[in-house]
Amino acid sequence: GPDWAAKGGSATCISRTHLVVR
Repeated sequence: GPDWAAKGGSATCISRTHLVVR
């Protein structure tokens, strides 16, 4: 599955196809 990393106080969802910053 996607990997979650804390970046800039925001959750970054790194997927195999795309990257979504929330």
